[in-house]
Amino acid sequence: MAEGYYNHAFTDDDFLSLLSAVPRDYRINIPRVYLLAKFWAEFYTIAKYGLEKMMTPPDKLFAERETKLAYDHASECHTAAYVIRHWALTNRASTE
Repeated sequence: MAEGYYNHAFTDDDFLSLLSAVPRDYRINIPRVYLLAKFWAEFYTIAKYGLEKMMTPPDKLFAERETKLAYDHASECHTAAYVIRHWALTNRASTE
């Protein structure tokens, strides 16, 4: 990977260990959040820099509908993260 680029992907095991403490009945579709995170991790660098070797900027690759889809998916993941964080803070506070 070129210098200055970050890899936003993670392994299945990393994700499972992170979420193993969250109760399964916590009203979060964890498999969907995982899918969305993995899906968009694949596009992160391209969405930010475009296809550099082809000299194609991101605005030539992605249309408004992809932008809306990315925003909607990011919002869904953000909401799930907020709920999980709230659960973790509440759970920790109740055990201290």
